[in-house]
Amino acid sequence: MVFEFVAWKRADRHVNVLRRHIAASLRDNRKAMEIIVECDREVTLQGEIEGVPFKGRLDLCHPLGLYFSDIKGTVSASDWAFGQKQCKLNIDIKLAVYRELMKQKFGSYPQEVTLIAVESDAPYDSAVYRVPEDLIDFGFLKLRKLLEDYKHAKKRDVWPGVQPNFSGDAPYMFVPNWA
Repeated sequence: MVFEFVAWKRADRHVNVLRRHIAASLRDNRKAMEIIVECDREVTLQGEIEGVPFKGRLDLCHPLGLYFSDIKGTVSASDWAFGQKQCKLNIDIKLAVYRELMKQKFGSYPQEVTLIAVESDAPYDSAVYRVPEDLIDFGFLKLRKLLEDYKHAKKRDVWPGVQPNFSGDAPYMFVPNWA
């Protein structure tokens, strides 16, 4: 029991040190601070997309809905590494949901969407990136397909895996362009 408490205290101390480094990194980033100061934090949005209820929590949301920003911890805040990681995590779909919920709440789409990248290890660098509208539009197309599949599965109570049933030959394996 004592060992568990000591381990917990060490972990807690590490988290507090990490928070201080991240906070310092954000304070040193002028653009990040402009966004943080202007925005409301942890804003919950609810609505429906294609008849499916959604709920999302924005890290930072302008009080008039002009823009929103999401803070992301990352190994590297460099444009290429950060962008690659976020695309692998399907950030376009998440941002499409947020954008749609913003439209429902404020009556129009936000003028700008940004991601604030903060490194979780030294040197704890940070960067602010604008998200291209085309990426969010593409995310919305993917979201609509996912919602179509979800509604179809829910209606039939059949939940397919990663490869839906097919007839004929099996599809070819996907080969990424970098391979």
